[in-house]
Amino acid sequence: MLEFFRSISESEDEFIMYSSVFERWTHIPKQSGSKELSGLEKKLRKLNPATALSKIKLITLTYGGKRVYIPKPESFARHLRNEKILSLYDKGFTMKELSAMFGIQNTALRKIVKNRKKSK
Repeated sequence: MLEFFRSISESEDEFIMYSSVFERWTHIPKQSGSKELSGLEKKLRKLNPATALSKIKLITLTYGGKRVYIPKPESFARHLRNEKILSLYDKGFTMKELSAMFGIQNTALRKIVKNRKKSK
């Protein structure tokens, strides 16, 4: 691994920076004394160094020094569901049909449609 970082570094300082950043990003502390690797640590260790480094560089250049909010997967899935609901609503599906399809109440569906109209 260190040979890879040395090969892409233009200076000793750059080599130290790349290798230390990569080490910090791929070492996630174990939770509550667990001896097993976390899921994230396993995924990071599976990446080849070039891929991992390019991802680290991209994130650092884009978001370095900034606070970033990353939504939970459920939140993202809800957004996609709502987009699908709006698409079907626009195609003429009724609230009753959408309620049955998505398993949510009419009041929730009306709220989704109303929020879209507000954001336009």
